[in-house]
Formats: sequence, C-alpha cells, structure tokens
Amino acid sequence: AVCSMALTYSSSDTSLFSTENISYTCDTSGFYFSLTPTLNQVGTSTISITLTDEGGLTVTRSFDVNIVDPPSLSTISDQNTAVNTISFTIVDGQGGEITITALSSDETVLSYTGINLCESNSHVMTSTFIAGVSQDLTLTLDAMTDAHDKITITIIAANASGLTSSTSFSVIVSPPGSGNALAFDGANDHIALGTINGTDPLALSGSNFTFSLWIKPALSGDVDQKIIDKSSYLWGQDGYCLQVEPDGTLKLQVDGTLSIQYRAKTNSGVLQANQWQHIAMTGDGSNYKAYINGISVTLDTNDYVAPPSVDSDFRIGKYTGLNRAYNGSIDELHIWNRCLSQTEIRQMMCQRLVGNENGLLLYYRFDHNSGTVIKDLSGNGYHGTLTDMDTNVWVTSGAAIGDISVFDYDGSSVSDFSIQLSTSEGDTFTATGDGGTYNGIQLYRVNELPTGIYSSGIYTNDNRYWGVFPVGTTPTFGIEYHYNGNSNIVNSVSL
Repeated sequence: AVCSMALTYSSSDTSLFSTENISYTCDTSGFYFSLTPTLNQVGTSTISITLTDEGGLTVTRSFDVNIVDPPSLSTISDQNTAVNTISFTIVDGQGGEITITALSSDETVLSYTGINLCESNSHVMTSTFIAGVSQDLTLTLDAMTDAHDKITITIIAANASGLTSSTSFSVIVSPPGSGNALAFDGANDHIALGTINGTDPLALSGSNFTFSLWIKPALSGDVDQKIIDKSSYLWGQDGYCLQVEPDGTLKLQVDGTLSIQYRAKTNSGVLQANQWQHIAMTGDGSNYKAYINGISVTLDTNDYVAPPSVDSDFRIGKYTGLNRAYNGSIDELHIWNRCLSQTEIRQMMCQRLVGNENGLLLYYRFDHNSGTVIKDLSGNGYHGTLTDMDTNVWVTSGAAIGDISVFDYDGSSVSDFSIQLSTSEGDTFTATGDGGTYNGIQLYRVNELPTGIYSSGIYTNDNRYWGVFPVGTTPTFGIEYHYNGNSNIVNSVSL
C-alpha cells in the first residue's frame, strides 16, 4: 500500500521553509503535502522528497518553490479631517514596479478626482521599488464642496507578480473647525432616533456614561428644556435626560419619579445666555459630576441610579410630550458608555474626534447644511432625523473647536495661564492671559482656512488658523506668533 512506504523530505533553504513547516497526509490515492513558508521571506527553496518501500528501494524527486510576498503597507490611523497630508510606507521583497490605487467608499463625498497620490494628481500611480527598501508616500484629499460624512479610504498595492495587499482607514469630511451647528426653536424642533431597546448600548443600561456637547442656549422658553432625552415620560422615566432651564441650571434626570425628579443639578446661573459654552455630565457608578468649559461645578444630588434596561424613545431637543423643547443651538455632541475624567473632557472639548475613540457611542458634528438626516460619526449607526424643523436650522457655529488643541487650567495669577501650539513647519503660536480672572485657557488649531470669522479669538495665516478660548470672568489675553522656524515665511511681508 502506498501509505506503508517510508517518506522523508528536506528543504534546501530552511530560512524559507523549515522542515517543521512541511507536513503531509496519505490515503489510497497518494501523498498530499502542505508547505508553509516563513513570514516576510522571499526566495527559492528546493524541496526533496524520498520514498522507501518495504524492500529498501528508494526514489527521490525534487522541485523548486519560489516564495514571493505581496507588498507590505504601513497602517494609517483614522483621520478627524480630510485636509491633512497623510503619510504611509510600502516595502516589497522582490522589488520592481508596484501599482498603488486609492479608493473612496463614497464618491458623492470624495470623488476619485479628489484623491492625489504623491502629487500625481491621480488616485492610481505606478512606482519602481528596490527590493526590501521601504518607500515613503503621501496622500492628499480634496472632498466635494459642502460634503459631510464619514467615509473609508482603501489603499491597494499590487506588485509585478500580481500579489496585492491593502490597508483602510476612515476620514471624517466636514467644513473647517466648528463648521455648522443646529438651531432649535424652543417649540417643537427635535431630532428623532426612534425607540431605543433597553438592551441597546445607547440605553446605557447599568452603565457609566458621559454626555458632552457645546450649546448656545437662549435661556428663555419652557422651564425644562430637554437637550438629550431617552424617556417615556417626565423626569427621565424609563431612561435618562439632560436638560437646561431658563435660570441657567443644568440638570440630569435618570429614571425619575414625581418624588425624585432629578439625580443631579447645578446651581442656577452656571450657563450663560446666547454664548457658546461646553457642558459635560458624567456618572461613574457612584457619583455624578458636571463640567462647564472643563471646570467642575457644584451639584445638588439624589441617590445614584444608573439608566434602566427599558425601551423608550430617544430625542434631542425635546421629550415625548408636546412641550419642554430646547431653545438654542447645539454642536459637537458625544455620548459615551464610560465616565470621562476631567482631563479627558478638557482634551476633547476643543478638538474634533476621529470617531473610533474607546467607549464612544454616538457622535454628531452637525456639519450638514441641508437635508433631514444627522449622521452619526461613531460608526454605530445612530443616525437621527430632523423632525418638525424648518430648512433654515443649519447655522454657522461659533464653538471653539479645532483639529488639535492644548489647554492650561493650572495657575494662581492671570499670566500663569499660557499655552502654545507648534506646527511641523516650525512656527509657534502662544496665548497668555493678561487680564480679568482665569480658571483655564484652551488653544486650538484648524489645519485649513476658515470659511469666515464669526467669533473673537480667531487668528489666521495662509493655510490654517488658531483659536483661543479663555475660561474665567472677563478674561483677556495676549498672543505671540513666532515664525522664524517656518522656511515658508522669510520676512514679515510673507505673513
């Protein structure tokens, strides 16, 4: 019988094929070999197989196996903006010509004509590689005008042997900086997400949580103005609710009752009318905390309760009844299934997210300028529908939001509050407190020019702008721009 014969085998190059990576099986039809090459190796190995029968007779056969790996692409991180130059590398073991193709998941947001590989003005290019030598490449994107969505870019590399490899990453396409916001009329404007099942992650059943967003409240209208509301009745019953009140109070309700109408509320006056301000409310399983512009504020609290596992409708801007509607604007809204620390809130409040952050459940930038759908940029699909809203509800935002930000909340005197941001081109922007009273200061940068300047504290140059967001009472600040490290600016005329 075939399988009774003794079989031995060898590899002429064990760095390519070790004998431990060669195996075989046998049945009445013959022997079947499996060969697994060593990773990241290229070359040719001769495999020799010897059969010996019961009489001691032998036969040997040899064959060559040529190992060719596909090109190797570096990983590209997800992008919170489409305007940055994206760098990546490719290395190929055999060398020669490699064809590189970049694809967009949605050509209505980013067409192929807006994809530029290595300044070739094309989404496809061919380049000659030296075997085993990594080559640096770049990718720039030019999205469609007024587009806003989260898309996927896939880069494919194909070598001369026809072997391919690919890498993908997400890009959020938005207007510069804070972009647009959504204005609510205080009557019946709201965003509807439908019924959220009690077991759905957005129900936050038994979970820690963080609500984080920018608001510009009118502080007029209904007494209890619902910003985020997943409930079946008042007081956040069967869910949770974050609301503002005309006296400047921020209030959290979780599965409340007539006797316990709130879980945590601030003092009156912590919110300012008709001003952009950042608010955050957290729950860590034991305590609730609230932050205004990154500063922890005093709370009046009742016993801690986590959101229940109950089905109820989810809305932004009002509750299930006919009133209690929010009057004002909202921008950059996050819902998390974990309790963010104060440091994390400060890190994120003045810069746009990528959308894949740990624990992020829902992410709205409100950067559309038309339509009735709000895109959830977290990738979790919690898209909302504008309901009972006019077509003119998309407004230019004045929230202090950039692509990157730094902050300083430590100091005893005004001048202690000082921060700076540098660019890869060598220039540095510094902001320092010089008047009023200070609790903190944020500095942010947007890596493209603004569509317009709609708030104070904005400073531009030819391809980016900075914003300063001081936190305190009538705070003022001075700025310095050091450009001597930027080779593109040779003198003050170049500014």
